[in-house]
Amino acid sequence: MRELRFHREARAELVAAAEHHEAERPGYGERFREEMRKLVEQAAELPATGQREAGYPAGVDVRTFRFRVFPYSLVVSIEPEMVLVVAVTHGRRRPGYWRDRLE
Repeated sequence: MRELRFHREARAELVAAAEHHEAERPGYGERFREEMRKLVEQAAELPATGQREAGYPAGVDVRTFRFRVFPYSLVVSIEPEMVLVVAVTHGRRRPGYWRDRLE
C-alpha cells in the first residue's frame, strides 16, 4: 500500500464537513468519517478505481472517489510512492477550487 498524506486544507475540509454533519444530525459526523476512511483506504490500495480527472498532462494522475451517502468527493493525486489527498469537496459547491493545490 502507498503512503497516504493529506494536504493541510483537505484535512481542514474533512474536519469541517464532519462537524457540520454532526451538528445537523447527531451521529452523522461519525458516519461521514467512516465513509471517508473507506474511501481513503480504497484510494491507497486501488487508486485506479477512482474517476480520472481530465485536463492534466501525462504523468499527473488526479482521481476522484465519490462518497456513497454524502454529496462529497475525495480528490487525490496518485504518485508512485504516495497518495496525496488534495481535497474533500462538496459535489455542488465551487467546482475545481482545489486545482491550485496541485501546483
